[in-house]
Amino acid sequence: RDALSLSNSLGSRRAESAMGQYATFERIQPGYYGERGAMILFQTLMALYPPHTLQQSHERFAPLTILTFIQSVLVPEAALGLIMEDLSLPRNTALRTMRASARYGSMMFPDD
Repeated sequence: RDALSLSNSLGSRRAESAMGQYATFERIQPGYYGERGAMILFQTLMALYPPHTLQQSHERFAPLTILTFIQSVLVPEAALGLIMEDLSLPRNTALRTMRASARYGSMMFPDD
């Protein structure tokens, strides 16, 4: 949702740019799963939902590209769901946990 609102406010090109990605960077971190967890989630989601299968639904998340949608929306949502399950937390508490543990995750599980 943050990626979509950024895209709507800045325009799709600026939201897809490095600066636009940086603006939402903290909000899309997968918490204590870190960069390595984000990469595993991304690869898993790509296997489950190859880009060509999402093409028919693209108007629902346009103007984001399919890859940006997976990375900026589906990966954080999957991580949030896992945190909810891991810790038996409601969504709002799990979201706070995900955001609070992002620094830990990036330090403990960097992308090698």
